[in-house]
Amino acid sequence: MADPAEGARRSRRGYWYQDLYALGRYLDLSDGTWDAVTVESHEDIVCERTGANAIVRYEQVKTVEGPDQLWSMSLICSPEKGHSERSILGKLLVGKPLPDGTQFALVLNENVNPTLKVFAVPRVDRDVEAIRTAAERAAKALAGVSPQDDRTIEWCAERLEVEVRERTTDALEDSLIRRIDALVANTYGLHLLGEELDDVLSHLMDGLQADARDPQRRTVDQSEIERRVADACARVQGTSPAPKSGDASRLREKLRVAGLDPDQIEHCVEMHLAHRMTVRTADPRRKKEIQQLVDEVFAECVQAALDRREGHVADGAPAYRDTFARISTNYEQSDFQSRGFVLADLQRAVHDITSRCRHRYAQ
Repeated sequence: MADPAEGARRSRRGYWYQDLYALGRYLDLSDGTWDAVTVESHEDIVCERTGANAIVRYEQVKTVEGPDQLWSMSLICSPEKGHSERSILGKLLVGKPLPDGTQFALVLNENVNPTLKVFAVPRVDRDVEAIRTAAERAAKALAGVSPQDDRTIEWCAERLEVEVRERTTDALEDSLIRRIDALVANTYGLHLLGEELDDVLSHLMDGLQADARDPQRRTVDQSEIERRVADACARVQGTSPAPKSGDASRLREKLRVAGLDPDQIEHCVEMHLAHRMTVRTADPRRKKEIQQLVDEVFAECVQAALDRREGHVADGAPAYRDTFARISTNYEQSDFQSRGFVLADLQRAVHDITSRCRHRYAQ
C-alpha cells in the first residue's frame, strides 16, 4: 500500500493552511502540551505525549473555500472511487498503529452539521451515549473497513474529535503571530517588531516544510523548536537573543553587588533592553556604527576590570562609579557626538555588555 504522505512530501503547494496549523502544534511543544510532533508520517500531523498516560494523536486537516454545505458524517464517510477506506474518515482511522492512548482529530476550517456536532464538543464535556450512537453510525457507513491492532471503527470513532478552526489562512497566520510574539516575550523578555514577527514565522515555516518534504520522517521535540525559534530570532535581529531569565537576571545581580537600589536596577535593565531595540531597528550602516561604539565601550570596561583586579579600585559601588566615570571621560574626549551618539548611548551599551557576562563590578 502506498504511503499516503508521499505526495505531500514531493510538493507543499496547496498545503499552506495545513502547515500553519502544524506549526501551531510545534509551538505547543514549548509549553509541554506535547512531547513530540511529526508531520507527514502516519497522518498529516502526529502528536505524542509520553509517560504513564501516553497519548498518540493523529490529526488530519481538511479545508474548503466557499462550501455549499456544512461538513457532515455522510461527507467524511463518502467513499472515494467506491473504496470506503479511502474516504476522509477511513483514511484517518486506518493504516496506523493504534495503542490504548490513541486519539484522532479532524481539523476543519468550516463548521459542521448536527451529525458531527457531538465530536466538536471538548472531550471533558462529551455526552458518552451520544458519542457511542455517532460512532455506530460511522461504523455502519464504513462497513468492511478494518483498522489495525484488532480495533473496530466504533472504538476509533469514539476517540475522534472534530476541531473547527479559523476559516482563512490569514486568520490562522494572525493567531500564530500572536503566539510567537507571546512566546518570544515570555522567553526573551522582549517584543519583536511586526516585520520581525513575520520573518520569524517565515523561517519557522521553512523549517516545517523541509520536515514535511524529507523522505526520512523528522520528529520535532521541545528542544528542537526552542532552537529553531532562537535561530529565527537571531536571523531577523542580527544577534542571538538570550532568555530573560539569563541576561536580565545576570544584570540585576551585578547591579545589586554594585549597590544600586531596586528602582535604579530596573531602570538600568530598561536601558539594556533599549540598547537592543536600537540595534534591532537600525539600518545596516548604523548597526556597524553602533557595533564600533560597543567595541570602544567594551575596551573601557576591560580597563576598568583590570584596575579592579589589580586592587586600584574596590569592588561594588566604587567599581560601578569608576566604570561610568571612564565612559563619561571617553565620551567627552572622543568624537561620539559628531557620530550622532549621546552619552546615554554609551551607558546603555555598558549595561548590555554587563548583561552578557562580559563585565562585572566584583569578582
